[in-house]
Order: sequence, then C-alpha cells, then structure tokens
Amino acid sequence: MRILVVSDDERSIGGVRRELTLANHQVLWTPSDTESLIAALSQMAPEALVIDLPGSGPGARTVKQRLEMELGIPAMPTFLLIHQEALDEFDLTWGADDFVVVPGAAGELSVRIRLLFWTHSRIRQEGSIEFGALSLDFANYEVRVGGDVIPLTFKEFELFKYLVTHRSRVHTRESLLARVWGYDYYGGTRTVDVHIRRIRTKLGEPYQDCVSTVRGVGYRFTPLP
Repeated sequence: MRILVVSDDERSIGGVRRELTLANHQVLWTPSDTESLIAALSQMAPEALVIDLPGSGPGARTVKQRLEMELGIPAMPTFLLIHQEALDEFDLTWGADDFVVVPGAAGELSVRIRLLFWTHSRIRQEGSIEFGALSLDFANYEVRVGGDVIPLTFKEFELFKYLVTHRSRVHTRESLLARVWGYDYYGGTRTVDVHIRRIRTKLGEPYQDCVSTVRGVGYRFTPLP
C-alpha cells in the first residue's frame, strides 16, 4: 500500500515510517507546504494519508483541502497522529477517518490502516452490508428493512451510510457536516439533527434505535444485538 506521510518535522515521524515500512507499505514523507505536496504527488499516487502536524486540527484540515480541492487527488483514508497533550482538542472535523495517539503502542497504526482498508474493500466487493433484516445496497443507494425499501433521500442515505461504515464510534455534528456535506457547506449543525430525525422515522422500530444520540457530543450507529 502506498502511504503519504505529511509532517513538518521529519525526525518526529521516523518511528512511524519505520513501522509502516516494516509492514510492507511504500512510504513517502513530505512537508505540508503546497510545493512539497506537489513534488510528493509526482513521485507517488498515495492510497492513504498519515498527517502529523503541530496542534493537528486546522493544519490537517487545510492539508486535506489542498490535496483534494487544489491538487485534485481523490478522497482517501486519512489518519491523524495526535500527540498526547493535544488529545483533549481532537475533533473529527479535522478531516480524519481515524487517529492514533503518539507515542503509542508499536504497530497500532499499521493495524488500524489494515482494518480500515479491509472494511472498505469488503464493502466494495460485496456492494452491500447487512445487520439482520436491515441492509444497505451501496451500488443502488437503497436501504431495506425486511426486504422493504426505505425511501431515504440521497443525503439521508449518505449520512446513514457514513454512520454505518464508521459504526460504534461517536461522530460530532460538525464532523458529519464536514464528511457528508463537505468542507464548503455553511449550513448549521441543525441540518444534521433534522436528517437524523428523518432517518429514524423512516427506519421505524426497532432499527431507529441503531442511530443513538450521545448527549453533548453527536451520533453513533450500533447494530442491534
């Protein structure tokens, strides 16, 4: 797998590069400025990003926007390296699919990368995912309960799909706006609440309970037992 590591301090991510290289990934390091990113993309077409920047958040989001909007690379799995002292500030609106706290357990990043790609690969191969009588057909943008199609709008489907494919993790309203509506969306977080309410109503009992509210934080999808 080709992994682009973005960091303005090459020495600080030496261990990460070694870990990923030992896991048989092709790893390329680059600083976060535009010129360096362009040079890196001329050497590699990455399949995943690992971003390590001071304070992480705004800088990581800016790198993602620059790569996707200015340099035109496709969206791809993105991992943030969050330093212990910045953990309390972590927010998924920073543009990450997952994160690893550093310093952390050796090999954790490689495992998380492998797990996320396995999940994405399974979804692409199967084209659908099922939880009992609840199923999502990604190719046809359909959600079914007991074989009956649930009439979700396109954005409702995208929001539900994101929660399902990133299940058992709590997502803030801000992060859902960024990941589903896009970085340039200027509507308020109330939009997310409205769409969640509609999804729950359409799913009905008992599957509406799969989308739970975590008070003061956001939403989470958890399959029924």
